[in-house]
Amino acid sequence: AQRANQPLVVRGQGAKLPLGRAAPYVEMAIRHARSHGLEPALVLGVIEAESYFNPKADSRAGAVGKMQLMPEHWPKLKDPSNPYDPDENVRVGCAYLSKLVRTHKGDVHRAIAAYNTGSGNVRKHQGPPTYTLGYVLRIARAQARWSAHLTRAPRTLRPRSPGPLPAVQATGAAP
Repeated sequence: AQRANQPLVVRGQGAKLPLGRAAPYVEMAIRHARSHGLEPALVLGVIEAESYFNPKADSRAGAVGKMQLMPEHWPKLKDPSNPYDPDENVRVGCAYLSKLVRTHKGDVHRAIAAYNTGSGNVRKHQGPPTYTLGYVLRIARAQARWSAHLTRAPRTLRPRSPGPLPAVQATGAAP
């Protein structure tokens, strides 16, 4: 079983990260993930899969914001004043995801399936229901990409310099 703070292992990680959309929110997501004991790449993967980093996202089912939280989750998590506020939405989403990871004894696959369909359905099926496997895999792939990206950040998250780097830095040679 997958445990908290361990990336899900997947193959075929060729898709590109939505850095343009994500850049303003990465540090915030990392901060909230860490404050709730979650792997930052997992939280970024959930945000990517749920809203593609659109803070005004909503669904026909009633989920709102970056982490696509359902209204019934808000009162359980101190009812923030604005569910579309990115910081508040990610804070509450991380608290909820952390609760799911604990509920499912650190099994991230089950926690992600529960994020999608509810813990009751995961218990009923004695694991992630088959109809959630595509969702779990999508988040696993996004988490793997974010994990790889975060290990070589922050250089890639900073704005590009106006000119080329000196040859010494570009080749990695000592000054």
